Formats: sequence, C-alpha cells, structure tokens
Amino acid sequence: MLPLAHYAMLVGLCQFIPIPFVDDWIHRGLMRKVVRDVLRRRGRRFGAEDVQALYEPQRSLLGPVGAAGRAIILKPMKKLLRTVLIVFGARRAALEAAEVLLLGHTLDRKLAEGWLADDATPEDRRRQARLLRNAVRDAWRGSDRRYLLDLIRR
Repeated sequence: MLPLAHYAMLVGLCQFIPIPFVDDWIHRGLMRKVVRDVLRRRGRRFGAEDVQALYEPQRSLLGPVGAAGRAIILKPMKKLLRTVLIVFGARRAALEAAEVLLLGHTLDRKLAEGWLADDATPEDRRRQARLLRNAVRDAWRGSDRRYLLDLIRR
C-alpha cells in the first residue's frame, strides 16, 4: 500500500498520458485503489464496490449515450490541447492531486469516526459514500480550491 500522497501524485500525472480514454481508465483504477487502501487501513472488510460513489465519476445529465458522444468528440481534442499546453496540464495535475488528498484524508477521518461500518447494509454504505462524495465536492468547490488556485498562480 502506497502512502496517500503517492497515489495523489500518480492520479495527477494521469493528465500527461497522451492517449485518450487510457488516462481516464488509469485514473479510475487509481481512485478505486485509493479508496480500497484507505478502507483496508481502517480495517473495513467490505468491497470498494459498496462505496463506488467515492471513485466513479458522476453520471452525465444526458445519460450514457450523450456522455459517450461527448467523450468521443471532445476528449481527443482536450487531450491534444492539454498535451500542447503543458502549463495547463501541470495546473490540472496539481488540482487533481490535491482533490485526491482531500478525499483520502476525509474518508480516513470518517472511517475513524465509524462511518461505512462493516455491519452496515450495502445501501447504508452507498448512501454514506454519496454524502461523503458530495461533502468533498462542495468543499473542493469552495475556499479550499480557491486557496490552492491562488497558490498555484503565485
């Protein structure tokens, strides 16, 4: 098991994989590994699939067909631009790494408080995972992210 900071760095570096869709596939795998390792460190025995909301991207409003269509058209263009404009890639990598650290530390704290217990039902774990994901997302959209962006700009 790697330290959380190493996982965060690896997730951030996924931005520099020049092959569209492969970067997302590796990103999802690393995020699943982060969640699984934090669960294991806190002694949880259930599978990471019960808390899939913590590492899977949120569903598109357009549904799977709209998301797939958008991905096929926009993903290669975004990847090319990000590769060409390495500065923006580095900024995004730092933000991704920071978000992974925020998620990992928040999950670790909540596990220590008794969240996502082994004896809870899978539905309860899924509900708690969604609550945790939403809390991390809201914190990340707030002052934490603004502070980091200001730090990166300097």
